[in-house]
Amino acid sequence: MFAAVVVSTTIIAVETPRQEGHRREAEQKRQEAERKRQEAERKRQEAEQKHQEAERKRQEAHAAMMKIQEEILLRVRELAKAVAELKITHDSRL
Repeated sequence: MFAAVVVSTTIIAVETPRQEGHRREAEQKRQEAERKRQEAERKRQEAEQKHQEAERKRQEAHAAMMKIQEEILLRVRELAKAVAELKITHDSRL
């Protein structure tokens, strides 16, 4: 059997059922490939978002650690100053 599209007695396309089956199969494969491409792109974007979130958390943790270190250094300086003052006071009593 042949299927034909006719416009003003001019045959535009003739397709056998076998050709039509191949065309449908090719279209299905193209659609499946497009679906897989879109899925891969979605996964890539999700991975990028996770990476950015992990980097943001790493930077926040680093900033918090630096703040703690600054506070420790400030306390150590205060203690060193207090020890020096106590030593001066102790030495002056001798």
